[in-house]
Amino acid sequence: MHCLDVMHMENNVCENVIWTICGNKDNKEVKRDLEVQNLCSHLWFTHNPQNSSQWVMPHANYVLNVGELFNFPKLVCILKGTI
Repeated sequence: MHCLDVMHMENNVCENVIWTICGNKDNKEVKRDLEVQNLCSHLWFTHNPQNSSQWVMPHANYVLNVGELFNFPKLVCILKGTI
């Protein structure tokens, strides 16, 4: 019989969601894996149109930009107050 610790499971899920939307799990190794597996071609590395010697790493739609990251704690407080 297994005893599952709900508090730690909630903590792990929340940490993974936050790390994902902050873009920390959207790195160059992930981009290369997508290309090798021929998945999500819109997220592969592309050449910079202004400088062909540079590469551009497009971010996934779920990754927040700087302004959204700044407002994220406010959103969490609002959601926490409504629960």
